[in-house]
Amino acid sequence: MRLATKENFYRLATTVHSTLRNFDMIFVTGEADLSLILPETQSDQAQIALSRILSRAEVNGVPPWEVRSAMVSVGEEGWDSGEIRKKLKIGKMEDGTMADFDADGDNRILVVGDKSGVNLVQLLKEEGFSNAEAFVFEGDKLPDILNANAVIIQGDLDKIPDLAHQLLPALPDPSTPIIVQYSERSEDSDLTALPESADYIPPGASNDYLIHRLRRSLDMVQAQSDAKEVESFILRLIRLMEEGDSDVLGHSQQVAIWAVRLGGRMGLSPEEIEALKWGGLLHDIGKLFLPGKILSKSRMLTAEEFAITKSHPRLGFDLCNGIGILEPALPIIKYHHERMDGKGYPEGLRGDKIPLLARIIAVPDVFDTLIRRRPYRPAFPVEEASKIVMSEAEKGMWDINIAKQFLEMIQRK
Repeated sequence: MRLATKENFYRLATTVHSTLRNFDMIFVTGEADLSLILPETQSDQAQIALSRILSRAEVNGVPPWEVRSAMVSVGEEGWDSGEIRKKLKIGKMEDGTMADFDADGDNRILVVGDKSGVNLVQLLKEEGFSNAEAFVFEGDKLPDILNANAVIIQGDLDKIPDLAHQLLPALPDPSTPIIVQYSERSEDSDLTALPESADYIPPGASNDYLIHRLRRSLDMVQAQSDAKEVESFILRLIRLMEEGDSDVLGHSQQVAIWAVRLGGRMGLSPEEIEALKWGGLLHDIGKLFLPGKILSKSRMLTAEEFAITKSHPRLGFDLCNGIGILEPALPIIKYHHERMDGKGYPEGLRGDKIPLLARIIAVPDVFDTLIRRRPYRPAFPVEEASKIVMSEAEKGMWDINIAKQFLEMIQRK
């Protein structure tokens, strides 16, 4: 669920938390995004749950137009909610609610420098940074550890490097934002003591500008932290999906590794390579919602069972759609089973109509599948699997140029 603004996010989150069942799961996956997992829920029940959440949210003051998008992905069967909750290590606040995670008051801002820092601290507190604190540096040794979400250094730029030599080792987190508000600078000022990421506020800049830069720095750190949490959550989901079948354990990670290497070999942009990483990790995530008895079947699937399996690209797309960091990978998740000859699924795309990144993922995906044992066949040796991939590419199943580059890459390993 995604809100158009963050103002009502806490209200919506507490509404969702109080509405769901005790074994349903709720995650914060972005600044204004909530993701829900509803085990053992049919599609009609999910729609009822969503309607109930939106109705209660409106009663609690969240207007319907604030909810920009809402999607629920549903597992039809095979869920063990107790195991899911244990493996995902879901935590709760002591009072059972979700905290307002981005309030300025939660951030400890340390102002280091001369006595003028006391005045800045007072201004920061008036702006909502209630945990702002001044440390007047007069040549004395700094404490061994300085816990802060951001540090503002004040003073003449010529004097700041000496302070920085003591300050940086005292910060436990090297990614802590550092803002330098300097009053004077000579031509021979040495800035090498400060990290390249330090943000400089020149003389004469307004306090409003400094506070704007401070909030921007804190937002960037929060975004990086959110991205790491999303990645950690996704990796746990992938492990959960794969661990029921030891033969495919590590498949998604291996596909992602090969796809990233292949993308680099093909000269793709950093953004495209990042999309290949996420797409490789998540291309099969829709299988979370398929019946376990089909995924673990020891014989060839029936036509009906295969039709159910073919739904996993769309299910994976629906699960990941709306999560900003995964947006570039959505075409990979949805179209990685399309074929160059138009005989793939879910839409039967042909040739260049298939997105390039999906065509790239398809080759390491099929190769890694071939070299793994399946319940209905043994694993193929690497050499034989390579011949199969090339033969299928020549018949029009895979992009032949991508297949050639991939096989050359793994042969040179």
